[in-house]
Amino acid sequence: MSGDDAVGRARLALNRVTYTRLEKEVTVLIDAVKGMEEAEVEEVVDTLLARAVHGDKGLFGRVAGEVVRGVRDGGVFRKVLHNKCEVNFSRYEEQDETAADGLVRFMAALFLADVMSPKIIHTCLITLLFGSQVDKASVPSPLAIQLSTALLTLTADLLDVTRTHYYLRRLDNLKPHYPPTTTTHHLIDEALTLLNSPVSEVQP
Repeated sequence: MSGDDAVGRARLALNRVTYTRLEKEVTVLIDAVKGMEEAEVEEVVDTLLARAVHGDKGLFGRVAGEVVRGVRDGGVFRKVLHNKCEVNFSRYEEQDETAADGLVRFMAALFLADVMSPKIIHTCLITLLFGSQVDKASVPSPLAIQLSTALLTLTADLLDVTRTHYYLRRLDNLKPHYPPTTTTHHLIDEALTLLNSPVSEVQP
């Protein structure tokens, strides 16, 4: 099978996959990805990201997990997926709200599928809540609050409890910066319902 044929088969499987067709299409996808060069894996991951960001994040998180576990060189697939997620995340402020939100929710799905490490999730949360320079005096944009509360809500159960509470304490401290009638203030209030015990101050 040529590289172009393999990429085409993988893309077709990603376009066809549903929960009822999951096993069948994942089998096709794994067979197609086996033996691919890294550049070809990048093409497949681009399609996966496009489908996931604007589609069912949980479904495509499961697909990614099955591929990583089902391909001998799944480490290449995982590495490419991580790199592209991190690059896209670093540009979240340049994206429209739907794309940025979709990416963060897909990254959460990858974490829940044991494809993405806790370290990457923590790095994203720190960036969103403190900025790339980790400045406690900074006030995140409404989009950063939207993304951080979504990511935290989806992953908190499996993250380190102390660090999770640290993020929630940061949100609590930020809340006065957003008027009570705004969506941003409401999102923070929702996230703070996760805070149910005293927090020890830790460094990010």
